[in-house]
Amino acid sequence: MNSGQYVKAIESYLKAIKFKHDFHEAYYNMGVAYANLGQYENAIKSCQNAIDIKSDYHEAYNNMGVSYANLGQKGQALQCYLKSQALGGDAYNLACWYAVEGQKTEALRWLRQALDKQQISLTHLAQDADWDGLREDAEFKALVANY
Repeated sequence: MNSGQYVKAIESYLKAIKFKHDFHEAYYNMGVAYANLGQYENAIKSCQNAIDIKSDYHEAYNNMGVSYANLGQKGQALQCYLKSQALGGDAYNLACWYAVEGQKTEALRWLRQALDKQQISLTHLAQDADWDGLREDAEFKALVANY
């Protein structure tokens, strides 16, 4: 999608919310659109609105974590990723967070879980810059070779 399409999507979600104030999916999707536009503060607010309506909405916690990470707010990002995972969300972004932070043991632990649950493809993993610091690591290579 291009930026104009994200803006139109946001306008549509706002209209939907006017008709159904507790439409958590609209708030979440609006957060995704804001994040794709680089409007991370708005993305966080939209995701928080979704969570206020549906407190176990792991997708919203995950997207909020991505937005916090893009703002450089590492602690908040980690808390969101952990909450998302605890609610049944994917482990991959949590693995990436640990990889970027140089915490290899935790990164590989969560990556193994993401791979076991087929939450990420090897093709995506090979292209994800979050793993550049571990690509030549023997443990990383051995883990990936198992899949």
